[in-house]
Amino acid sequence: MSASREQGESGDRAECLPWWALPLVLATVLAVYWPLRTHAFVDYDTDVYLTGNAQVRAGLTAEGLRWAWGDFQAANYHPLTWMSHMLDVELFGLDPAGHLLHNAILHALNAGLVLLLFRLLGMGRAVALIAALLFALHPLRVEPVAWIAERKDLLASLFGLSSMCLWVQGRRQGIRRPIPQLALAMLCLAASLLCKPMFVTLPCLLVLLEIWPLIRLGERTAAVWVALALAFGLSAGSAALTVLAQADYGAMQGLGARPLGERMAVALDAYRWYLAAQIRPSGLAFHYPQPEWSAHGVALRAVMLALLVWFLLRMRRDAPWITVGGLWFLGTLVPVIGIVQVGAQAWADRFSYLPSIGLLLAVGLSLDRWVVARGVLKTGGARAAALGLALVLLGLSAHATRTQLATWRDTESMARHALSVTQRNVPAHVQLGIALAERGELDSAIAELEAARTLEPENPDVCINLGALRLRKGEIAAALPLLEQGVDLVPTRAYAWSHLGAAHLMAGGHAAALECLDQALELDPLLAGAHANRAALMEAQNQLEPARDGYQLALRLKPESESARAGLVRVWLRIGARARSQADSAGVRAALEQAQQVATGRARLQQEVDARRREWFP
Repeated sequence: MSASREQGESGDRAECLPWWALPLVLATVLAVYWPLRTHAFVDYDTDVYLTGNAQVRAGLTAEGLRWAWGDFQAANYHPLTWMSHMLDVELFGLDPAGHLLHNAILHALNAGLVLLLFRLLGMGRAVALIAALLFALHPLRVEPVAWIAERKDLLASLFGLSSMCLWVQGRRQGIRRPIPQLALAMLCLAASLLCKPMFVTLPCLLVLLEIWPLIRLGERTAAVWVALALAFGLSAGSAALTVLAQADYGAMQGLGARPLGERMAVALDAYRWYLAAQIRPSGLAFHYPQPEWSAHGVALRAVMLALLVWFLLRMRRDAPWITVGGLWFLGTLVPVIGIVQVGAQAWADRFSYLPSIGLLLAVGLSLDRWVVARGVLKTGGARAAALGLALVLLGLSAHATRTQLATWRDTESMARHALSVTQRNVPAHVQLGIALAERGELDSAIAELEAARTLEPENPDVCINLGALRLRKGEIAAALPLLEQGVDLVPTRAYAWSHLGAAHLMAGGHAAALECLDQALELDPLLAGAHANRAALMEAQNQLEPARDGYQLALRLKPESESARAGLVRVWLRIGARARSQADSAGVRAALEQAQQVATGRARLQQEVDARRREWFP
């Protein structure tokens, strides 16, 4: 079949959707993800992106916008993602329900765009609708929706899929008036990359779509070539920024940490996992430890991958949609397959978001062409059977998604589930320890962190969190070496320096504590914990006014910080005691009034203020 004829058939079949198709997709997705309204934030990078980020917690402010656009943050450059979180704070505060349901809405919109894209690429109505719903209701989609820190995946997909739809629509108009759509497509690509560089492979996808089902090479205009060149330039720039940001944060592992041969072995295994998980999504978790591998297994998987590529290329004439869909799947995984290692995971559910669309395109179009060519659904009974089978498949997928969604109810459920389906999962032990510590179960939390340390003695997250827990128990001698090891491993983490400063303060090393806390604030001037710890140091040195100012700033940055609140009450009472020794009754009353305002709603703190009031004014 010639390229022009193929394009013609695609264009003829890309007729308008029935009015109810998009509302059906949106309503179905929101219904399946409706339990998110009762979920809590999981404590896994959420403090970085939202709960512990002073700029984001302030909502949409001029200062916050300058911060979002001005520099690398959280090992990335994604200002539009920061703005999205800021908008949510403006609308919902820190109530998880609004933030998480916003994620669900974005995912539903992405499913609608997948449906539109499939129709634009020539897939029949019924098959396109089923394929889009399978994309939306697959359990692998749960992670980017239920984990608020992955808002960036959903936003990037929203703009990236919009770019693809605009590109295909513009190209289907031939040489008549494609420029507005192509320009909008490039704007959407730029917006996608400013949310997350997940769509750096989009220019390659556009080239694939130019091969099939779009126009012949000789009929491309200058506008198309300019747009493709711009797309590659945007992606290259985004990739460069990402490498710099990850390296600056210390998230990118060098060849010394993980040799290239081992990375290639894991990458080959990851292709196997991503393909298998699309078909049988069992044992899903928020983190997957690096697998064990053998030379025999690596060789076998390399041969299988080579055979798959050979098959895809072999089908380019008889079934080009299989070639395009298969290469879409393989190619879009390249940036996250592990050759450039970012983070410790072997693979991740969220990384399948874009690649899965390629598989669905190949399978859906193959099924659609087979049904049309053979006239399989000509009779009412055949159509009823096909509909029943589709409903069963969608029902099973929705049930599996609901089951997986329940494992993201809170940090503890997320971590315990991961420990139940994986082995040697250090981040799961760490997250479970954090969850237990938040409930006050310090001994159980320390046991989880010790288990993680047994598996990875030089894991910085383990050292820092275990050191912080030891410090909370007053075990200074045990905490100090752990925290020192943590800052040695990741000297760019401000909170690690803050914990180490607190440890030195408790050990009586004021000079060392000041040095560590100043380093923390140099790395992150808005880290509430570092301001509170520095205020405690000033308090210990009887510098009451600087201590008061530090505690006040820490409370403005993090109003729920009880340690900063207690410190501020304590300092105001000490200021009142000093005024009393100077026979300054007005100063005493002013200090008591300030302490009372800070202590309001906290019974223990109010009791301290009332006791001093009775003592000073019997």
